[in-house]
Amino acid sequence: MDASTVHTVLEYVGPAIVIGSIGFSVGALAFVSKHFKLKTRELELEAPQHAKEMDSRLRAMETRQVALEAAVTALMGSLTAIAGQRAEQYALHEPPAAEPIEPLRLSAVPPPLRSR
Repeated sequence: MDASTVHTVLEYVGPAIVIGSIGFSVGALAFVSKHFKLKTRELELEAPQHAKEMDSRLRAMETRQVALEAAVTALMGSLTAIAGQRAEQYALHEPPAAEPIEPLRLSAVPPPLRSR
């Protein structure tokens, strides 16, 4: 390619590229704007449905929590009863109380040391 040919091509192609890029950016901006407006509207329409779903999930979780609390309370009651029975059994197995042992009285004089 000759230098004059390159100059002529760039003289016509350059402005076309600039006009095309400006048109593309305007079109992309319009598309993004419309897309997010539609997405916002869609989310606004779905919000009540999601609220109902969340309420049902919350009720289900509360029901499970109540069931778990009842089970733990019943378990603690049975463990307390078992502990009471064990305490009674241990009380039956204790030996009778013995007379107190008098402390050993040491003399004031230490015993003699042994020699080797």
